[in-house]
Amino acid sequence: MLKLVQEITGQLVESKLAADATGVAKLLSTLVGKLKIHLSTEDNVLYPDLAKSADQNVKAIAEKFQKEMSGIKPVVDAFATKWNAGTIAKDPSGFVAETKKLFGALGDRITRENNELYSAADKLVA
Repeated sequence: MLKLVQEITGQLVESKLAADATGVAKLLSTLVGKLKIHLSTEDNVLYPDLAKSADQNVKAIAEKFQKEMSGIKPVVDAFATKWNAGTIAKDPSGFVAETKKLFGALGDRITRENNELYSAADKLVA
């Protein structure tokens, strides 16, 4: 997913998107598909398993992340529904701004998961 984010980010040039947004739209579709699978796996497997932990800290972190996750899915769905090759070409500046905002939020989320959630989970198996 990170490679796709990098590829899309490298193509966030408004003039090029206005001329032809097909390539970035395909990359975006692939990214959203992978992201939905990832989010579903976390929501249906990872968080419920960690929420059953006897370690109260791990349990609390898992529950917190699961609650926060419920807000990310609708944002990703709305973004994916809104932006296709046609809408990107018609409003490249809007697409660039929204993409940077979404990628920033996802980047923050990944950092928090790595620093909080996964480090707590790693202590359970260490």
